[in-house]
Amino acid sequence: MTLADTLYLALGCYALGTLAALLSLFVRAKGLQTAGLILMIAGFVAHTIWIGPICAATGHPPITNLPESVSFVAWVVFAIELALWIRYRVYAAAFFVYPLVLLLLTLSALVGEKFEVLDPALRSNVFTAHLLFSTLGVAGLLIGLAFSFLALLQDRALKRKTRGPLWDWIPSLDVCKKLSYRALAIGFSVYTLGLLAGVV
Repeated sequence: MTLADTLYLALGCYALGTLAALLSLFVRAKGLQTAGLILMIAGFVAHTIWIGPICAATGHPPITNLPESVSFVAWVVFAIELALWIRYRVYAAAFFVYPLVLLLLTLSALVGEKFEVLDPALRSNVFTAHLLFSTLGVAGLLIGLAFSFLALLQDRALKRKTRGPLWDWIPSLDVCKKLSYRALAIGFSVYTLGLLAGVV
C-alpha cells in the first residue's frame, strides 16, 4: 500500500463515518453512531499512518505548508473529539466534528502540494513552536466552537420545552458549557503561545 492509498483510505473511512453519523439524525439508531465512530477511528489510524512517514521523510512536524497544516488540524480535532467521547460519551459533537475532519482532509488532498524538507534557514525551535502551538490552538478553538453551539441548542430546547433532532445525542447543558469553556480557554491560551513564539 502506497502513501497515497492510506490517504484515500482515510478519506473513504471519514466519508462513510460522517454519513453514518448524519443518518443517525433521522433514524436515531445508536448502532449507526457506533458504526460511524468505528469508521472514523479506522480513518484516524490510516490518517496517522499517512502523516507518520511524511514527518520521518521531512524531519519536521506536518505544519509547514497548507496541506500539512490542514491535515494536522483535522488529525488533532478528531483526537480531541475521541478523547472527549471516551471521557463523556458525547455523541452530538460527531455531527459537527466528523464533517469538519472530512472537509479538512479533503482540502489537504485536493491542494496536492508536495511535502518537502524545510529550508535549513527556517529550521528553528521557536519557529516550529510557533507553527505547532498555532495549529493546536486552532484545533482547540474549533472544538470549543462545536460545544458552544451544542450548549446553545440545549439551552434553547430546555427553554422551549421542545425536543429537536439532536436532543437524544446532546449531553446535559452543564457538560456542554464546561467542555466549551475548557476547550476555548485552552485553545486560546495555546494559540496565544503560538503568536508569541511567532513574534519572537
